[in-house]
Amino acid sequence: MRSQTPAAIIDQAKARHNCNLLLDAIKAAGVSFRAHVKTHETTQLTRLQVGADCKDVRLVVSTLMEAEQLVPLLLEYKSRGAAVNVLYGVPLGPSQAQRLSAVGKTMGEGRTAAMVDDIGQLPALTVVKHFAGFAPAFFVKIDTGYQRAGRAPGSHTLNTLLEQIDVGEGAGNCVFKG
Repeated sequence: MRSQTPAAIIDQAKARHNCNLLLDAIKAAGVSFRAHVKTHETTQLTRLQVGADCKDVRLVVSTLMEAEQLVPLLLEYKSRGAAVNVLYGVPLGPSQAQRLSAVGKTMGEGRTAAMVDDIGQLPALTVVKHFAGFAPAFFVKIDTGYQRAGRAPGSHTLNTLLEQIDVGEGAGNCVFKG
């Protein structure tokens, strides 16, 4: 039988082994981590990344479609008492705000977060709050030297953004996480 193309073909045993190595390492270290699903975009591999009995499911996605398709899995973990959170890891623009708020509303308060790297993105957080019904959590995206996204540490742009965030958070529009 011929498989459809394009198709991702992986060695499931190796993937499971590698995920278990990571899960054992973070358990031994007593830390948590945020699994990135942008490469595989599948529920099956996400399950391997976080483990079957995970009580702290943290994911980062690069598209809202990834977040939307993971909602049933996250609700499953949530129903088993796990803390769940999905971070939209791309700076939030106005065109994504309503879709992110729909995921947030389905998941519940504190279960979704966004990234921002420009003061022009702060109004999108207000849109998320309006449609989700609660203030969204967010992180500031910092450029770690690759010049792909985020703001350089100590830059005027970053400082201005942080000043605006302080005002916006004080007004209850968003919850600054880091």
